[in-house]
Amino acid sequence: MASAVAQKGGWEVVAQPEGPVVASLDHAQAVAPAGAADRAAFERRILELVNQARAANGLPPLVRNAYLDLAAERHALDMANNNFVSHVSSNGDRLGDRVLKAGYLNWIWAGENIAAGFDTPEGVFQAWMNSTGHRNNILSAAAQEIGIAYIYDANDEHNVVLPGGVIGGPYFNYWVQDFGARSDFGATPTPTPLPPTPMPTRTPTPRPPTATPTRVPPTATPTRTPVPPTATPRPTSTPTRVPPTPTPTWTPIPPTATPRPTSTPVELAVGVIKVQGSPAFVNSTQITLEVTLPAYAHQLYLANEPDPTLAATFPVTNAVRWELAPGPSGPRTVYAWYADSNGCRSPMFSVEVALDQEAPEGGALAMDAGKNVHRVLIYAEDGLSGVAEMRIGEGESLDAVGWSPFAREARVEGLDDLMYIQFRDAAGNVSPVYRVLHLQTRLSSPGSRRN
Repeated sequence: MASAVAQKGGWEVVAQPEGPVVASLDHAQAVAPAGAADRAAFERRILELVNQARAANGLPPLVRNAYLDLAAERHALDMANNNFVSHVSSNGDRLGDRVLKAGYLNWIWAGENIAAGFDTPEGVFQAWMNSTGHRNNILSAAAQEIGIAYIYDANDEHNVVLPGGVIGGPYFNYWVQDFGARSDFGATPTPTPLPPTPMPTRTPTPRPPTATPTRVPPTATPTRTPVPPTATPRPTSTPTRVPPTPTPTWTPIPPTATPRPTSTPVELAVGVIKVQGSPAFVNSTQITLEVTLPAYAHQLYLANEPDPTLAATFPVTNAVRWELAPGPSGPRTVYAWYADSNGCRSPMFSVEVALDQEAPEGGALAMDAGKNVHRVLIYAEDGLSGVAEMRIGEGESLDAVGWSPFAREARVEGLDDLMYIQFRDAAGNVSPVYRVLHLQTRLSSPGSRRN
């Protein structure tokens, strides 16, 4: 099976997967690798084959990434331990969920190939290259990095669920390739591969003596996940690859040479999220977000942290009321993503805004500058968003006075010596009303301030 997702301006491109290609091996003839060293050698060989194929097609080599390794290994173990072959994990996670949970952040493109039953790197790689969808992932110009996992399950049985509910197996060998590209690729060192996870072990249940293991080609049911194509049929004296029947059976079915249809990429449109009015600062945790999503978006997710488990779910809409994370004044980030009707999720995109809930402080000193004219010296400060406006007038209520841009000095005409001043910062916080101190008054008394 092959699947790919790619971000474009914060959204993803999805390649519909082909049917699974799995090859069953005779349980009695299956030979387990010697141990972790052989697992590592198999995975290194896959990397060599991938980069040889890319070089032959004029493409740069892929760099192995430990986070993609971890995502691939977790999925291979999940398939082996829980008896299924699919791009959807046993807990419902998809490729985008798995790479994020493994720590592969800021990704803009991801793809995955999976396979079961092939007992050599060369065998599974050739099967992938013979399938258009898998080959497209391996030779993708968007790919920068790769994670590889191979798991051998000696206790595999004829109870593996394939897409469409068909039962297959035993397969013993489970393979996963996870491809990725990051917006910050090359900006930070690529982590070294993690040590391999121990092999899964299970106590096998008895199987009917009439069972004949088979090799199973792709099902006709399209899925959102990748698994390789059918391999060349072997003679009846050795294990063969056969297409799965609609219901579980132990009767071998002749192999088919019918090729699977090629993958058809579907491009998703770009979406946008912003705070209503696009302010740099806000003075309340209650804000309105404006959201633009593609027509086929089915569900919107929002969170104050880049953690899918903390997200709130909304129907698709153009405006959403949202509460920023509580706490002292400072920067805030709102993270968003969406899912289409098939459950495929986009990569995260976000909007940043600064929360400022502290009012500015200040005052003013007036001096006579002529008949009924005052020169007013102004001082004010605001710790975050900055003082943006002020107003000066007579009387302790300045509600009827308009706001003017903040200035350090002003010339005021037509007002008596008893004046008041007020400030407003860029977030909209309004200061108390301060009495303007007149120089003659200040020399005789300290003046007053009204809070």
